[in-house]
Amino acid sequence: MFSITAEYNSGALSCLCDFMGSTELECNVFGGQCPCKPNVIGRSCSVCKTGYYGFPNCRPCNCPSTAVCDDNGMCICPKNVEGENCDRCKPFTFNFDVHRGCDDCNCNPLGVLGNQLQCEPDSGNCALVPPY
Repeated sequence: MFSITAEYNSGALSCLCDFMGSTELECNVFGGQCPCKPNVIGRSCSVCKTGYYGFPNCRPCNCPSTAVCDDNGMCICPKNVEGENCDRCKPFTFNFDVHRGCDDCNCNPLGVLGNQLQCEPDSGNCALVPPY
């Protein structure tokens, strides 16, 4: 049991330590943090930390540094990013960033040359139809 505001809560609150993710069922009396197994996080020790999967026996992901893994260990690239190493923008996107992914080109089909909807990879500029 723990409580910072025991009087306000009419007594201490239950720890609710996850019995599969924590090493003990008793938590810290100040704040209620449960003692977690290696690579497990959360006040109640209920999830794997980032870069790990397979709760409660959290194992390191086998993903490139540009990706994270899901609960099954499958790698997830950032938004609009593809490739085995999550290292390039998907078609019709630009401005690769390892953390936030790539931005949409948003080239207007009515204003581009030859229906070219792929923008320049760095600037995002579209191939515009020349003025008449």
